[in-house]
Amino acid sequence: MRLAKTAFSAILILTAGTGAVVQAGFPNLTVIYKFTQIVSTSTTSNTGFQTNFTCTNFGPQPVSLRFLVRDQTGAVVSTNNDVTNLAAGATVQRSTQGTFFYTNEGTLGISVTLTDGAAVNILSTSPRVHCSAQVYDASSVTPAAITNLNGVRYNQEPGAAE
Repeated sequence: MRLAKTAFSAILILTAGTGAVVQAGFPNLTVIYKFTQIVSTSTTSNTGFQTNFTCTNFGPQPVSLRFLVRDQTGAVVSTNNDVTNLAAGATVQRSTQGTFFYTNEGTLGISVTLTDGAAVNILSTSPRVHCSAQVYDASSVTPAAITNLNGVRYNQEPGAAE
């Protein structure tokens, strides 16, 4: 086997003769998504419009994730910047505030309202994590109007199409 380092700083192991690729991950937390137009119209749980992030680890090994929320000036406004450990095959949800619809999500501890150009960087130790983001009414048990946010993918998993 020979070791090759991609332009994305991911370590790939190429199996001699077969051409099979095994993803070993990033050496550090690395940006895998950026979402803009993050909304948090209330600093109280279960009220206003909030943004929810859902990430799934499709890899065979546990990974680390971090959600870093910035306001329109670029200042970090998420008070819960802890690293989240995500088991192989597991899904995690994080919201700007607590919600009725997603009752098992963690919150990002946003202490200000975000209505004008906020953004999030999602960092991971693997490119095999895939995420989505939605804005919805946090007070609704079954929100009817979910707005999907389009994220920009960075350091994509080799062979994946997003």
